[in-house]
Amino acid sequence: MKLVRLDSIFQVSYGTDLELNKLELSDDGIRFVSRNRNSNGIVAHVKRLEGVKPNPANSISVPLGSSSVLYAHYQDKEYYSGRDLAYLTPLKNIKLN
Repeated sequence: MKLVRLDSIFQVSYGTDLELNKLELSDDGIRFVSRNRNSNGIVAHVKRLEGVKPNPANSISVPLGSSSVLYAHYQDKEYYSGRDLAYLTPLKNIKLN
């Protein structure tokens, strides 16, 4: 088996790096993903921030710290993220089964 570098399959990007306690909660808002390993990392929904581009849909959120380090979660909708979270976007089209 040949090992390949992660960055040969995905573009690795740092998340939006927001703090949930400084955001306004909204039941119909955008997802807020943290380093939580439960609920696909989604801990709340918040109001959109003008001028802050969300992390893209169809990406994989990856915590970079805490006890959840390297617990990856597929995100099918765009989202904001907390501290120490990266996201992966595929360099080529990937089919989901």
